[in-house]
Parts: sequence; structure tokens; C-alpha cells
Amino acid sequence: MNKRIVSLTLAVLLMLSLLSVSVYAADGETGETASTETVLNVKVPVQVTIEGPGQNDTVTIKVEAESTGAPLPEGSSDGVYEKTVKGVGKFDLSLDFSELGVYTYTITQLPGNDPYAVSYDKTTYKLTVYILNEDDVVTSTVVLEDDKGNKVDVALFHNVYKKPYIPPTTYDPPVKKIVTSRNGVAPANDPFTFVMIPNQPSAPMPINPDAKVDSNTGALYMTKYGPGEYEFGTMYFYESDAGSTYTYTIREIPGDNTSYSYDSMIYTMTIQVYLIGYQVYVDVEYQDATGNEVDKAVFTNVYRGIDIPPRPPVTPTPKTGDNTNLILWIALLVISAAAICAILVIRRKRQRG
Repeated sequence: MNKRIVSLTLAVLLMLSLLSVSVYAADGETGETASTETVLNVKVPVQVTIEGPGQNDTVTIKVEAESTGAPLPEGSSDGVYEKTVKGVGKFDLSLDFSELGVYTYTITQLPGNDPYAVSYDKTTYKLTVYILNEDDVVTSTVVLEDDKGNKVDVALFHNVYKKPYIPPTTYDPPVKKIVTSRNGVAPANDPFTFVMIPNQPSAPMPINPDAKVDSNTGALYMTKYGPGEYEFGTMYFYESDAGSTYTYTIREIPGDNTSYSYDSMIYTMTIQVYLIGYQVYVDVEYQDATGNEVDKAVFTNVYRGIDIPPRPPVTPTPKTGDNTNLILWIALLVISAAAICAILVIRRKRQRG
């Protein structure tokens, strides 16, 4: 009987002792029965560094609670706490725990405002905080791991300033051919040749596999057929061209078709290159030979038709008199001759008689 009482007493004491021990779920959820009466504060260091000149860049550290009931600093919302850090900085993530359990978090860095110039650290840290009751003493154990599973003491985000890649901008210089007819209809596919000459040796030139390039002058010769609007090709302007001004001469090469009168206009194309932020821009202007600004190089040819040699001039025969008077004189001469003949005949008859 006494043994039963003793066993029962020991069992009750064991149950009471179990009720005072922390109970927490294996998946990290907060224990339902155990609790603490005091608040236990845990500080986790977070640091941001940058390599290079971008010391004034601003980034945001994001702390997100992954387990139910995980406390966050004041100012958090919907289980997320964000802290802004300017340039290089360090702060302690302060967490107050009032319940026993296992709490998990993720700590990441949001990209800053200069993604072209700075390579931002994309490490995701996993933070696990164990709040336990050991022999009626509430203790905390902090485990901080990077995304490779390495245990670390500080959630460190190391950003690197890099030279940003700035893509080039492009421009396709246009040219327009107009054909008017003075005589007949111009053929639709007659060839016309245009040339674009750089006025500086370093001036970018169009890329056109169908055109011919003079290796000495860098001039580009483009042949097109019939009237229409064409482009010399694609020009590329890079960051290194920023601040430069390039000029070009554009004109038409006269052909050997004598049916045309070729346009002799000479145009000047000026291209200014500048950089705004991380974008290359160009400003293009055209001027004709008289200095007037125009939209593009336009050449107008006149079709005269097939050349016909002119008739040789007729040399007029000089006049020797009036034709009417000539006829009158001839008539008088005939009458005179007839009269003379009649007189001679009458005389001969009289002599015979």
C-alpha cells in the first residue's frame, strides 16, 4: 500500500515538473503551454559595406518572420520589418521574446537606387532563435546561416561598385531621291549613287554591307535604284563618344546617263553626342550648301528623255529679184521676139512682090 502511495506521489511530482518545462514543436512553432513572464531581448548584428565610390547609395534591409508569432521590431507590418541603411552602416536587429519556442526569420537586402553602377549582395540569411527554459532559467540561442548553410556572426551585405554597361545608341542617316520628268517618263530602276564623307578620321560611320568604303578617306558610297527614301546604314555611338561633335558631307555622284540632269547640292550633317544618366543620346542637324537647316539630304534629278541631235541650221538662199517681175520680163522678151519675127516675114514678102 505504501509503495503504491509513493509511486503515485512520484508520478504526480513528475507531471508537475513536466508542466514547468518548455514545450515547442519540432517545426519551429511556438510552444502552446510554456511561457515566460519576463521579456528576453535578442540582438542580431546586420552590416552593409560597399566596395568602391558609391558610399552614399541607400539600401533597405528586409527582415521577414517565417514562423507564427515571431516578434519583430516596432514599425513592422504584415510580418515584415524594413530598415534603411545609407552607404556603409551597421545596426542591431532587436527582437523581444515573451514566449518560449523556436522562431525563424529571413534577412535580405533590397536593391538600391543605382542598379547600373552597383552590384548588390543577394545573400539570403536564415535566422533561428531558440527561447528555452532550462532549469527554470529562460535562455536564448541564436543561429545565423547564409544561403550556403554556413554559420556566421553577422548578416553582412557586401555591395560592389561596378562600371555600368551603357548600351550604344543608333542612328540611320536618311537620303531621299526625287526624279522629275521634262520629256517622257523616267525609268523606275535607274541607278543613283550617294556618298557620305566623314570630316573627322574618328567619326563613326554607318554599317552597310551593300555599300563601298574608300579605305583612304573612309567615305561610304551607296547605290540605289529609282526614286525613293533610303538609309546609309546604322551608326553606333558609345559612351566614349559622349561630348564629341562629328560632321559629314553628303552629296550625289553624277552618273553618266545623259538623259538626266543630276542634283549638285552638298549637305552637311552634324551629330552631337551626349550622355544623360546611363543613356547615350545624339542630336542631328542637316544644312544645305546655302546654310539653311533641312530635315534630310534630298536630291532632285530631272529626266530629259533620250537626247536627239538637233537639226543642222538651213542656210537661206539669197534673193536675186522678185519672181513676179522675172515672169513679166520673160513675157515681154517673148512678145518682142515674136514682133521682130513678124516684121521680118512682112519685109520678105514685099521684096518678092
